Amino acid sequence: MRKALSDAVGGLFPGYFALVMATGVVAIQANKLGYATPARVLVGVATLAYVVLAALTVARAIGYGPRLVADFRSFKLGAGFFTASAGTTVLGKSYILVLGMEPVALVLWALAWFVWGFLIYGFCLNLFTSRDKPPLQECVSGVWLIIPVATQSLSILTSILSPYLGDHSVMILTSLSLFMLGCAMYVLVIAAVIFRLVFFDLDPKDLRPAYWICMGAAAISTLAGVELCKRVDLWPLPFRPLPTLQGFSMFFWVLATAWIPMLVGLGIWRHATRKVPLSYEPQYWSMVFPLAMYAICTGGVADIFGLTALRPLSKAFWFIAFGAWCITFLGLIRNLATGLRAASQPVVTGATTVTGT
Repeated sequence: MRKALSDAVGGLFPGYFALVMATGVVAIQANKLGYATPARVLVGVATLAYVVLAALTVARAIGYGPRLVADFRSFKLGAGFFTASAGTTVLGKSYILVLGMEPVALVLWALAWFVWGFLIYGFCLNLFTSRDKPPLQECVSGVWLIIPVATQSLSILTSILSPYLGDHSVMILTSLSLFMLGCAMYVLVIAAVIFRLVFFDLDPKDLRPAYWICMGAAAISTLAGVELCKRVDLWPLPFRPLPTLQGFSMFFWVLATAWIPMLVGLGIWRHATRKVPLSYEPQYWSMVFPLAMYAICTGGVADIFGLTALRPLSKAFWFIAFGAWCITFLGLIRNLATGLRAASQPVVTGATTVTGT
């Protein structure tokens, strides 16, 4: 048992905070649709997951520092650490929008700034200064789009908390700056991802669920624009960015919508045509998150443009996201149970029986 726990901590997947992201977003939309009790339960699950993952990450840093640093410096795995920043902001949004607990949301907002700042500059410095750079096709994937997702998520929480953060104009300008930065990041990263998909052979085993973040990053960019549009009348700024924000919001919503049939088709190709079996892996949380985010951003687009015809689509995608969350959560529980059973089995070495404890 001790060895199994040690292996789990040492090999913790860097992107596991996507569990918090997915759960928090599903909770926020559930609350918006009037499902208050399930939303509160989901926030509780997200909080528990966040605390456990944070504790495991600290334990990994203390006991397995070199492995954690190696993952962070990895071109393939390093971007997954940005789920910690995005998970922190999504949890903050859950606390203020579902539970109405502004002080907790403010603490999480401050923590998210620290985590995001450390990750964005540490990751980029590593990319720029590393000597042993792998070929693009071996490192770039949908996981890299967590970087703009984390940036846009911080923009959204800053917008929501702006009335509680002192100078309203400074906070809104900060949110607007993050939004623009996130948009630029999306354009740069999605270009690399599409280049990889088009010009290099694609092994179906490499087409992991994290490619759904291609849609999720566009969806959260839409929502960041929507949240800024909602506060346009409160801005004491020397310019009027509303038309630009509306254009960007619709642009990214169209991109998110266009990605969905393509991603479904790639999933059919992977599992039905190329026979890759369906089994639980942590990256499936990076598929649940975009589905729920699309539900939220579609509702936001309906709000700011008065497109009531989009509301049923928003609600339908929440049910799809909630179903995907339930299936993935059951997969997680089953995976944990299997690991615990395996760890508790006695290990036979020659004539000696050694228990897993």
